Amino acid sequence: MSEIKIPPGANWERSTIEKIALAGIVEQRKHRRWRIFFGFLFFAYLTFIIGSLIYKADIQPKYDVLGNKVQTTSRDHIALVRLNGVIASDKEASAENLSALIRKAAAKKHVKGLLIEANSPGGSPVQSSLVFQTIREVKKQFNKPIKTVVTDVCASGCYYIVAASDEIYADKSSIVGSIGVISQSYGYQEAAKKLGIEPRTYTAGKNKDFLNAARQPTAEEIAFLKKLLDNLHQHFIDAVKTGRGERLSNDPDLFTGLFWTGSEAKTLGLIDGIATPQAVAKKIGNYPVYDYSAKSPLEKALQRFGAEAENVVGNAARAGIDHALAPDASLQFK
Repeated sequence: MSEIKIPPGANWERSTIEKIALAGIVEQRKHRRWRIFFGFLFFAYLTFIIGSLIYKADIQPKYDVLGNKVQTTSRDHIALVRLNGVIASDKEASAENLSALIRKAAAKKHVKGLLIEANSPGGSPVQSSLVFQTIREVKKQFNKPIKTVVTDVCASGCYYIVAASDEIYADKSSIVGSIGVISQSYGYQEAAKKLGIEPRTYTAGKNKDFLNAARQPTAEEIAFLKKLLDNLHQHFIDAVKTGRGERLSNDPDLFTGLFWTGSEAKTLGLIDGIATPQAVAKKIGNYPVYDYSAKSPLEKALQRFGAEAENVVGNAARAGIDHALAPDASLQFK
């Protein structure tokens, strides 16, 4: 067998390929190092930001509601709890949030009293009742004064809650009252007919389609709902009478759902006087007022991040489910 001779320089292709491959490997290593470097840099930056937020939340100078700079809450003070907005389980003014704030404040040895600043149109009967009970329990357990000051409005479920406080104050132009219950819905049977829509409902249980908006309500349904509303209304009335006692007037309009200005509410016994938040705080004692409803920078950042993530991941799906399962009528203290 004759030997195959490779001409000189025939290995240049292999050599070139090896050089290209080696250069690629070197480049990949460089990119990997840069990725590791930037990953570490990002992690360090994130750690710095979170650490800064925690630092600020813990030791940065704070200000009480009167504008005085304070460094710590390890001194005697008044705890401010804000009752703002609609009262509902998925809102800031939920029983879970408000009750936790009230219990946390009352349990602190340096808290000499609680000031509830109320500005709410009302909301859920259950959420209102739960906070009402919390205030009464806290008063009994810790024996600390709890006073309320109304800013713009404290109506319906809001008044249900603050009726448990020792005293209630408001501005002369505040809106107070609305001790009643409301349930409302809309019927669309005539519109459906005009559009050629034929509702089809199948149930197991003759009352499962109670107050179906696709038809006229029956007399029995209306009577049942009225009885339910009267029952809830009586719960509201009992709570107000328990909280306010003999301070209430005998005005026949008191529990009809009407509302009044602060000046009129004082005459009716719904509030104890006209005063500013600062003046009410002074009635508790000559202490600084610390806002227990305020969130730290870290809490705000985490809440914002959580809210954005929830919006991206689940809001659309949850809205669809809620819409499908929601009853026709809403029920609120108003």
